[in-house]
Amino acid sequence: MKRLRKNTQPFLLGLRMRSGIFSFLKQAPFLRLLPGLIAGILLQYYFSHPLTIELSIILFLLLGITALRFLSVQQKYRLTVWVGSGIYILLICLGSIITHTYSVTSYKDWIGHDTNIHQPLLIRLIETPVERKKSFKTTATIEYKFEYGKWLPVKGKLLLYFSKEEKNGALKQGDRLLINQTLQPVDTNTNPGAFNYATYLSRNNIYHRLFLRASQYQQIDTSQTSRGSQTTQIVLSILRKYIPGKQEQAIAEALLIGYTFDLEDELLEAYSRTGVIHVIAISGMHLGLVYGLLLLLTSPLKKIRHIRWIRPVLLLVALWSFSLLVGAGASVLRAAVIFSFMILGEWLQRKNNPFNSLAASMFCLLCFNPFYLWDVGFQLSYAAVAGIMVFTRPIYRYWYIPNKVFRYCWQLLVVTCSAQVFTIPVVLYHFHQFPNLFMITNLVVVPLSGFILYGCILLLIVSPFSFIAQYLGKILQIVLQWMNRFIGYTEQLSFAVTDHIQINATQITCYFLLVFFLCRWIIIKKNRYAFYSLICICVGISLYAYRHIEIRQKKRLIVYHLPGNTVTEIFGAGKYISIGKQEQIEATHKMRLSTHTWMGGFKQKAFFVPNPYLVMSVNKFTAAWLSAVPSHKTGTAPIEVDVLILQNNPAVTIVSLQQLFRASLYVWDNNNPLWKIRKWKKEADSLHLRHHSVPEQGTLVMDF
Repeated sequence: MKRLRKNTQPFLLGLRMRSGIFSFLKQAPFLRLLPGLIAGILLQYYFSHPLTIELSIILFLLLGITALRFLSVQQKYRLTVWVGSGIYILLICLGSIITHTYSVTSYKDWIGHDTNIHQPLLIRLIETPVERKKSFKTTATIEYKFEYGKWLPVKGKLLLYFSKEEKNGALKQGDRLLINQTLQPVDTNTNPGAFNYATYLSRNNIYHRLFLRASQYQQIDTSQTSRGSQTTQIVLSILRKYIPGKQEQAIAEALLIGYTFDLEDELLEAYSRTGVIHVIAISGMHLGLVYGLLLLLTSPLKKIRHIRWIRPVLLLVALWSFSLLVGAGASVLRAAVIFSFMILGEWLQRKNNPFNSLAASMFCLLCFNPFYLWDVGFQLSYAAVAGIMVFTRPIYRYWYIPNKVFRYCWQLLVVTCSAQVFTIPVVLYHFHQFPNLFMITNLVVVPLSGFILYGCILLLIVSPFSFIAQYLGKILQIVLQWMNRFIGYTEQLSFAVTDHIQINATQITCYFLLVFFLCRWIIIKKNRYAFYSLICICVGISLYAYRHIEIRQKKRLIVYHLPGNTVTEIFGAGKYISIGKQEQIEATHKMRLSTHTWMGGFKQKAFFVPNPYLVMSVNKFTAAWLSAVPSHKTGTAPIEVDVLILQNNPAVTIVSLQQLFRASLYVWDNNNPLWKIRKWKKEADSLHLRHHSVPEQGTLVMDF
């Protein structure tokens, strides 16, 4: 009997685990439905196709569902697996249909389908233009085009830049403009490792851009500013009036309503490098603080039976009003939907599963905008909340601290670490850096940000009383100033950030599998999960080593596509050489364009400013840079080079250059005018010479 009991223990444990998983999934139906919707979104995005297949499948499945009504209960039970598969196929079709419908390129009246894009257009500004260093920037929707003697409705969005003129500064949201300029397609950034702004805009249905002067458009009519915009301006005016200091005002604006246009780039970078960027980027944390305050203020209504229903209504109205006020970003919408499910569940007296609420909010948001799936803030938000839900409670219960102050610090530390578990791979993949001091900075900044948020809300309430508002504004300024100084000091520490990190999708998969197996090993105490964890670690290290060796063996020439800049880099034998002005090279590295340098493995760098020309040989590969008219002595043999790069508009011809150089490839960078490049191209074509125009063809990446 003991032997039988011993043999059946693993089976019973596995059965108990399996039933626990099934019970958990049964309580979180949206967690089961979400993968099907995501699969459909990915299918339509990466393999775009008409909806005839999806519609045919849906029609076939509907006929099958109709046929199920004529079957007996026993026959229906036997087809349970097929019914479940049909539901997943329906979800895949739904995701594909939503993605196809949301994309403006799928409509016949999209402005991008029209080859004649130089025509009168009637556009409406989506938002009030924001002042930049050299222009005003905004987006607009294209409403009508004038063709065949009449106005025809069209669809499309436009990225607009206005010159800094007084007339342009007076434009606001909702204004309608008549333009007659040629729409320019958004340029694709071909620099390796650079942020692809064109892809980012395409996920917002923006495919064209235009720069306008005051004389190049006619203002048809002006509209009243929306209530949301008016409220935003009122809030901004109160904060700017009572909180002294531009940086302090900028942080307060970003923290309260997500207005980040007044933030300086250096301050924004400091918050990012110290791991507290979520404080000044409106997120679920802010809405959670507001939600906690609303629960406290409306708690008396919970005790009154007849008007108890008013409390959830007030909570929903207040939450969504705040969400719309701060711009209704992906992270705020996620938190608003989650809290809405929690409020409705409490209202209906249903037990609420937090994982189901999280999955339901994600399901709803992806149905609203399927391209949220590629939004970095969206990914970080859900990863952080999932980590908090999974790890906070078991870690917090591991150590009980009697002292309330230390217990709060321990709870805050646990929440911070739990949020980082799933966000680490997302941060490394997108930003290639990791804030080493995130625990210390969050431990200090998160409580301060909560105090500042509540203080700003109180400032809005007492703003009619100028005397009280001034003192409160000075208190907020002191706290904001101290927080900025703390962040600035921490960011300057040499060990604050680990840079030059590069991971791929396979390494991210290994990381999540490692976390899963470690958790199973700790909970179930089975050695096989420890073995699986070691396998994940070995695979991750092997992938990193292979990539590192591959990079060090790479031999490559890169001529970057940077407007107004001339930067070239040569990689080989674990070293790299940068050619250009020092300030331009530093700007290039700051933008992380040089993928091979910040992926690691390269040690040296040298700065050269070729004038009139420079010839360099690396591993038997010879390149030359020409920026002025070279002097040539008669009888001198031409220099044999693999690549000749012309920059800074030298007054030369291809025929005259052949007397000095014999080049296999001619390259013209961004500092040459297009008319001169076209002239050189004609000469090179007549002489049957290979050439590459960086302004027209993009970055030159050449392996040797």
